[in-house]
Amino acid sequence: MLYFITHKGLVSEEAISKRSIFGLRPLQAFIEIPLMKNLNKKDLNMGNYDFDDDAKYYQPVVVDNVIIRYITKYIKRKGNYAPDIFYRFKLQWFSIGCNIGDTREFYINSDIFGFENLFSKVIPFINRCIEVKDNNLKHHILVVTRLMGIRDGFNALFNPRVNSMHVSYLAVRNCNFDFSFRSMKVSCHYSYQYRVGRDDYESEHMTIKYKTDDSNWYDNLNKSDNSYLQDLLYDTIKRKYQTQIDIKKEGTEYTYTYVSWSDYNYGLSKKDYDFSEEDCKKMKDELIKEINATYKLYYDDFVGAYKAFLADLDM
Repeated sequence: MLYFITHKGLVSEEAISKRSIFGLRPLQAFIEIPLMKNLNKKDLNMGNYDFDDDAKYYQPVVVDNVIIRYITKYIKRKGNYAPDIFYRFKLQWFSIGCNIGDTREFYINSDIFGFENLFSKVIPFINRCIEVKDNNLKHHILVVTRLMGIRDGFNALFNPRVNSMHVSYLAVRNCNFDFSFRSMKVSCHYSYQYRVGRDDYESEHMTIKYKTDDSNWYDNLNKSDNSYLQDLLYDTIKRKYQTQIDIKKEGTEYTYTYVSWSDYNYGLSKKDYDFSEEDCKKMKDELIKEINATYKLYYDDFVGAYKAFLADLDM
């Protein structure tokens, strides 16, 4: 089925053939969503449709300041039960008048976050943030990625009828990530440098090892997209310590190494040592508190920005 991408979401080819649809351009972006009765995986055709020539031009799709680089559809069949449908896609957003731009890959379960919501909520929201020069867009995307993995997440965020008894209520409003980062490994090393003719230099070097779910989405289709957790950890380290971070990646495990404390201290030399397991546990607990605080900042900023986006839609 062919669908046209509009500012309010997707409009099917069938709907256009039956009635007049306003707001379509002579060259309109489209995607083709196949039924895939026998296939498990397929890249979607997309591009621009020329109404004058009744022709399709296959290429990445541009919706204002957002480029859709590709979309892949996955189907995981479960015997006689309805199959699970997933989408993997890459978005790139850019601006000419301000320094806002990034590229990110997303994974969604169509049953949890409706695919059409990508075009009616996420992409229009990104475009609005660029239009109003919202420099917190990168942080908003982190929250958006989390909401995509929570059933009815966007509705539970703002609908006053969704109360504490709703299955999505706590999942959406919870800004506590203690459980998500319980497996994080924290270690710290004290280093002393004796420098002739200069003040001695002492410092503490923290190392964080954190592993998120396997990124091979096709083999792990029932998992949520938790890639935002790595971004949240990185942002927290930058916010708390204001330092350079050395990052190494092995599989799905990231290792962050940085100077957490330093001082110039002329005096007797001290021996280097590793902090105790108990001290490292306290550092880990403190870092998780900072992670929660970072997300709370992002969450509050996002709620304000998204409410403004919804207000624009109602005008």
